[in-house]
Amino acid sequence: MADSRLGIGVGIYIGKKTILNEFIAYLDLGEMIKKQEISQRSAIIATYALCNFANVGSIGITIGGMTGIAPNRQQDLARMGVRTMIGGLLAGFITAGIAGILI
Repeated sequence: MADSRLGIGVGIYIGKKTILNEFIAYLDLGEMIKKQEISQRSAIIATYALCNFANVGSIGITIGGMTGIAPNRQQDLARMGVRTMIGGLLAGFITAGIAGILI
């Protein structure tokens, strides 16, 4: 697969992971690996990029858990939900980048 198509494919998997969940994205990545449409190095980097808690479901879990600890801060926690998801995505991308440097 051409590099540009590979990037778009992995980007779609990251979008699926963020909106739905990581299991669907990992299944799709596994199919790509089985068909040998992605190199081993790219598969490892994509795995790291997909491995984080940055998805819509995690926002709810985090807000629910933190509200139990600080119930009077629920509004503040709800406002920060999307920001924390973006921060989680960035952390995953940094991890994937470092993995790419090391392998």
